[in-house]
Formats: sequence, C-alpha cells, structure tokens
Amino acid sequence: MPKNTRVYRCVKAVHKSTNKKGKPRYSYGDAIAICQASTKQNYRTGARISKSNRKSKSIGKRNRKSKTKKRR
Repeated sequence: MPKNTRVYRCVKAVHKSTNKKGKPRYSYGDAIAICQASTKQNYRTGARISKSNRKSKSIGKRNRKSKTKKRR
C-alpha cells in the first residue's frame, strides 16, 4: 500500500468520516472497496485497475461450441 496514492488518501478520509453519533460511517474494508471503485486504483499496489474484456472470452467459447456441432 503506497502511501501517496489517491486510493490511500481516499481510504483514510472515508474511514475517518463519522455519523451523527461519532462512530465511523464505513468500516475499513468498505472504505477500501468504495475508494478502489471510485479512483480505479488497486489499494495494495496503487496500480490502475483495468476493465477485463469479458466479451471476447465469451465469443471464443461460442466459436468452440459451433465447431464441435459442425463436426458431428
């Protein structure tokens, strides 16, 4: 967890925020999840989180199934 990253600073701020009773609004794990989603950075490494391209994987599976049907 590099300390001078956007996600680290965000987690500190979100976890530090409190509700009206003075208790933390979000747990530490929830704060990490919120900040990783909003900053698009991995909390552990500080690297960018890239979107996985699932569409191409599913197309590959469809092609495999269609080839096996043609052989039968």
